[in-house]
Formats: sequence, C-alpha cells, structure tokens
Amino acid sequence: MNVNQCNLWTLGQQYFLYERMAKEDDAAALARRLVEAIGAPYDIDGHQVVVGTSVGIALAPEHGACADALLKNADLDIAVQFVNYR
Repeated sequence: MNVNQCNLWTLGQQYFLYERMAKEDDAAALARRLVEAIGAPYDIDGHQVVVGTSVGIALAPEHGACADALLKNADLDIAVQFVNYR
C-alpha cells in the first residue's frame, strides 16, 4: 500500500481507508496486510503490547453506490466476521 495513493478518514473510533481496487481479492489482501501490521507486537517501557483490529470490506458498486451504503456494508462485513469467528 502506498499511502500517497489512498485516503484515510476517521469518524469517532472508526477509520476508513479508501483506495481504488480492481478486485475484491486485492481489497482482502490489503486488509490482511493492515491486520498483520497493526497486530505486530509493540514494546512499551519493557512491556509487550499487542493491538487487534478488524477490517470490513465493501466495494462500489457491488455493495453500494453511496458512501453511507458502503460504510454500512463494511460494518456488516465486520459483524459477519465476528459471528463466523465464534
């Protein structure tokens, strides 16, 4: 991922990454890289800290044509992941 080719927005405690992708597989690969990078252990004052995250994927126009629909579908994707993880 080249940060010069994407945009990152924050709304409350959620972050949204917008990047043009040709295929859903590309978005899934980017999501895996983000989860791995964020989940890498950090050392803070001699203590190992591990942070977890979830990534929801929604692509236009398949999952919505407007930002609101895409955000809702990305949120739904995260919910489905949690149900399947259990």
